[in-house]
Amino acid sequence: MLHRLHNTIRLSSLIRAAGLAGVLASAAALALPGAAVAKHHPRALTPQQTTYLNLATQGVGQTSAWWNKKAGWYNALLTNNAAHPLASIWDSVPLFETLDEIATASPTSAHIAAVKSFANFAEKYWNPDLKPGPGFGPYPGDRTANQETWFDDNGWWGVAFMDAYHATNTKAYLYQAENAFHFIQTEGWDTKAGGMWWTTTHAQGCGTKGNECPPWHSGEALGADTELAARLYQATRDPYYLDWAETMIAWANANILNAQGYYSLKDPGDAGLGATLQANGQMPHDGEGAMVAALVTLCQADPVDAFWCTDAEHLGTQEIKYLPNATRDPSSDALNDGPQYDAILLRGMLSLYSYEQATATGNARAIYTFVTDNASRIIASPANSGRYPDAWNGSASIPGWPTDTTGQLQTQAANINVFAALSTVAPPS
Repeated sequence: MLHRLHNTIRLSSLIRAAGLAGVLASAAALALPGAAVAKHHPRALTPQQTTYLNLATQGVGQTSAWWNKKAGWYNALLTNNAAHPLASIWDSVPLFETLDEIATASPTSAHIAAVKSFANFAEKYWNPDLKPGPGFGPYPGDRTANQETWFDDNGWWGVAFMDAYHATNTKAYLYQAENAFHFIQTEGWDTKAGGMWWTTTHAQGCGTKGNECPPWHSGEALGADTELAARLYQATRDPYYLDWAETMIAWANANILNAQGYYSLKDPGDAGLGATLQANGQMPHDGEGAMVAALVTLCQADPVDAFWCTDAEHLGTQEIKYLPNATRDPSSDALNDGPQYDAILLRGMLSLYSYEQATATGNARAIYTFVTDNASRIIASPANSGRYPDAWNGSASIPGWPTDTTGQLQTQAANINVFAALSTVAPPS
């Protein structure tokens, strides 16, 4: 395993080379509508965890407002008369993760059944007819050979299947995660220049005009797919997954690590290879959170290779320091990249918190405060009939979505996903 010290471009060494010193001084009724209420928690939770668990389970209960009885699945929007109203992978994955985390914090029979019910339907997104190879399509039941398909979707879906596997011990979900990664590895990697394509069209969100658009590498996909590779390595010990995780981390460190020590283009004005960027040249926060989770996972999988742990702490430190400021919010802890992105960032930070809390390294308390401060913003926003459909600043306009699109399942689920993740970890002692 020591060969990786030479073959992987290390995040921590690049940060030090840039002159950036500093490591931190230092996770009701449920499931599909109609599920039974779990009346006990088989694991002892702290009062804070119980509060967050209750918020998460209540929020899941409110998702019945999006339920499409005819289709037996969720709509993407509260009011949606579209020809294809059902939630896509990107719409659905925060709810998938919420159910996984609730079952992790409180593994009652009802919570585990909720995960299985959702995961079993999630398998219906698999498109066996996709060419040149099968993958998880954006819409349930897709069977079109030339359907545009997203490599970040497959990463997020694969990670959610991994969490379902750990929550339920159902091997079929591990296999689905492996299927997702096989599609990513064979179809998503730019074999000429490196980097992960965003979609199978290799273009940026141009719809039917994809052939008129420039090639587009996605930082979100790279982060999601790196986390999936790391998680699969941890679960299977197959060096194939480790090699791919290392390859993607090395490419990211060489190409999209900026002078501040987090991921974006090195120069926001660079028109070359890079990430899916916001207007200010920043990788969306979901990619950042996934990269933190990937490094923590490798740290836990191979503790003898301590540089993974160091790199995770470096990245987490720089994200707490710089990302809130990058969103141009005066509050030092405030994130406003959109709940669908920020919730994944906070999940990644909680994975780092869990490691630091268990090993008494870093500054776990600062990470926990960073997450709970943002969770408090969700609770403070005016709820709509007990739901959480808004951005964390209280606005119904969600970054990354049209301004006239409101009532998203994705936003509700991303918000309660933060509560569910916090229910899995005890607060600092």
